[in-house]
Amino acid sequence: VMRIMNPVIIIIGISNFIGIQLFLPLKKEKWTVCSEICGAIINFSLNLILIPKFYAYGAAIATLCAEFTVTIVQIIFARKIIKIKKIIHYSIKYLIFSLLMGIPVFLCVHYINNIVLQLITAILTGVIIYLLILLITKNQLLFKLINSLKSKIKGIENV
Repeated sequence: VMRIMNPVIIIIGISNFIGIQLFLPLKKEKWTVCSEICGAIINFSLNLILIPKFYAYGAAIATLCAEFTVTIVQIIFARKIIKIKKIIHYSIKYLIFSLLMGIPVFLCVHYINNIVLQLITAILTGVIIYLLILLITKNQLLFKLINSLKSKIKGIENV
């Protein structure tokens, strides 16, 4: 049952982000309510069908389908506000960056036996590689952060 329910963590995280971080400040709570009603209808219907045959597994499948429905409906509504393609583009880009960072970190952890040394090496390796990737790709946010830090340091030096 828990294996079936595992994806729900990510799915609910996405729907909570859209519902709370996007719709709530824009006063679009009705979109969240509409998506939740769709999810409730799916959950109730699938529970009626699946629980008698599959018991807890049926309930887990119904919950997964309901939460997926909520998220999909919210994404459909969110398309009116944000550019989903742009988000997907950036998500894929940073996923690749994370994988490029993760491989050396995994190797560090795999070949070092001391757990404290593993942790220190993994953190340092991950931070250095990720920063290098951001520098090489000329990440705008990183350069804004660097410029902001430079101006604060100059402000401190002038005092």
